[in-house]
Amino acid sequence: EGYKKTTETITFTVVAGKATAKQVMKNYPEGNVVISKVDATNGEELPGAHLKLVCNNGKYKKEWVSGTTAKVLKDVPDGTCELSETIAPEGYIKTTTTIKSTVKNGKVAEPVVMKNEPEKKTYEVEISKVDVATSEELAGAKLEVTNEKGIVVCAWVSDGTTHKCKNLIAGTYTLTEISAPDGYEVAESITFTLDKDGKLVQDGQEVD
Repeated sequence: EGYKKTTETITFTVVAGKATAKQVMKNYPEGNVVISKVDATNGEELPGAHLKLVCNNGKYKKEWVSGTTAKVLKDVPDGTCELSETIAPEGYIKTTTTIKSTVKNGKVAEPVVMKNEPEKKTYEVEISKVDVATSEELAGAKLEVTNEKGIVVCAWVSDGTTHKCKNLIAGTYTLTEISAPDGYEVAESITFTLDKDGKLVQDGQEVD
């Protein structure tokens, strides 16, 4: 009661009994002008964005900073409005396009939703291929790193020194030995994770 029915449907994938991403279905209040600022990756409300709404060629202006809930404006006049972002939340790319909407009888047909894409910081991971007994670097191993989608993001043949995989974003990766050096067996694959701060985590433990 007091909310608009959600008309969108949400499609999601379940792998091994778990959804691959968090799903969020929203209901917006009836009436008035509802403006939502969300994370483009998960649809959750995104605080910290500086927003500006201008209507009827500047006759109406409203500025605010987004919070954890949608903004409900009750004093917007009928006409054409444009929503823009002046400052993006920390860690997100500024939205440079404006969103136009029409207000009729003090309402908009659908809630106005503006999305922000997170900044994709890249990191570098140093990888060693060593003899298990001596810990000496080995040459001749064909190795590759794949991301969560199975895409190869780094591939090389070891040369007796450590190798640096560059331009990796936060996420989970798998290191696989395609072929071993002469006289050695192929090693088991290793899964590791880069968190949002670029810290390397393997088997639940942070790695230097």
